Amino acid sequence: MIGLISRGGTRTPLTEAMLTAPASAGSLAQPVLAFLLGDAIAGPGVTALSAVSHVYGGLAILSDGEVEAVRLGPVGVVPAGLDLTLEAVLLEADGQIVDTATGAALGHPADALANAGGAGRLVVTDGLTPPAAIGRRIAAHFTHLGSVTL
Repeated sequence: MIGLISRGGTRTPLTEAMLTAPASAGSLAQPVLAFLLGDAIAGPGVTALSAVSHVYGGLAILSDGEVEAVRLGPVGVVPAGLDLTLEAVLLEADGQIVDTATGAALGHPADALANAGGAGRLVVTDGLTPPAAIGRRIAAHFTHLGSVTL
């Protein structure tokens, strides 16, 4: 296990294999945020967000309502000065806009970090939009975190 996936108030393990697994036929995708912990979330003065070294935009690939894979975008941003509640995403399927959202859709995206554990872990939020069917091409375009395309 290299991290956690926060989904619907529950947490499931994120494995290294999930970062490279192909999407199966009939899968859905939804945009997510992913936090890479640089420090453990413990000790005096350490807040959940201050323990994060980088934030990434990503796509969670779902099959039967469960996350089967996660794809991260190439842009990792240091969260200092970044208001994640205002981070916007545009979800596109086969060239058509399917949905838009901001991090505020999750309350505060950093809430996913509660009890996340130690340094080096990757914590993936719940979806920012409802899932969309994966056709020929699906992409999530984030304001500051770049784009992710399947």
